Amino acid sequence: GVYVTTKGSFNPVIWNRNVAARFDALLAAFGREFDRDPNLEAVNLPETATDLEVITALAELVSIMQQKYDALLSDAVTLQDNVANRDLADFKDVITPETQEFWQTSLLANRDEAIRILTSIRKDNSATPPAAPQPVRVPLANRLAAAPKPMSELAGGSTTADDKRAVAIRNRAHDIARLEKRPWSEAFTRAEKEISQ
Repeated sequence: GVYVTTKGSFNPVIWNRNVAARFDALLAAFGREFDRDPNLEAVNLPETATDLEVITALAELVSIMQQKYDALLSDAVTLQDNVANRDLADFKDVITPETQEFWQTSLLANRDEAIRILTSIRKDNSATPPAAPQPVRVPLANRLAAAPKPMSELAGGSTTADDKRAVAIRNRAHDIARLEKRPWSEAFTRAEKEISQ
């Protein structure tokens, strides 16, 4: 009941019940014979763990280490998500709801670069003041509507010669601008000269 070690020595196969029983009997007899012997201080025995026991202990250790690793990884992911969410809150003036998922992914993948870009966007937004709202144009009261009109004009009566001339100039200016592709001011000046002749 022995096995040869990697160094060439012989060790008892103590996991064998018969060998273990004989080994226990040997140690008991050895103790009875040499107990209180002034020349014997200790007996050094070889390591008694079997390969199966070592493998079992290692498997338990690996399992414990895996549990600790999983817990640490879970904590790290939670912390990383918390940091990304804090960064999203810090840049809520720059990040829109439509781009939030993109920025969260970017913050998780490369936080330093994403922060640099978001800071740059914030600076660009603050450098250009927001456009002033366009003033709402409220028309002044129609002064012509307030002037009294003669009954003949209200009933669609005859118009004056100046009104007819103004309409002719306007119509001719439209024709020149459209047909000859001239600017309105030039077409109006030319139409005014033509109609006056």
